[in-house]
This record gives sequence, structure tokens and C-alpha cells, in this order.
Amino acid sequence: MAYRMLEVTLQSARNLKNVNLMSRLEVYAVATISGDPMTRQCTPPAPYGGRHPTWNTTRRFTVPPTAAAGARGS
Repeated sequence: MAYRMLEVTLQSARNLKNVNLMSRLEVYAVATISGDPMTRQCTPPAPYGGRHPTWNTTRRFTVPPTAAAGARGS
């Protein structure tokens, strides 16, 4: 059976809480499939950081046939 590819585009975030009062926020996003640490992928930090970061980056995940057969949309 062939593996399927899942592409997720992480575009931006809005109204994040500013937890770094003394320096600029180094904001990045993390994506996983069903919280599995083996599938964890991170974006590079947003170039301008802040409370409204933008990444506009695509992450590709390989989905095994067993996961595709029992897909529950998570």
C-alpha cells in the first residue's frame, strides 16, 4: 500500500499574548498528527515576531495506510 501525503499550510496567528516584556517575541508554530511526537514539525521563527506573526509555510506529513483507513479527522 502506498503512503499518502498530507500538506498543511501554516499562515499566521493573531492576538497572541505578549509574554516577553523585555525583548521581541520569537514566535514559531508546531504541527503534529494526533499529537504524535514522531510527526512534530516546527516553522522557523516569524521574521517580525510580535503578536501577529506570519509564516506562510507548508509542512508535509507522510500518512501511513493504517492511519488513512481509520481517519477520524484529528
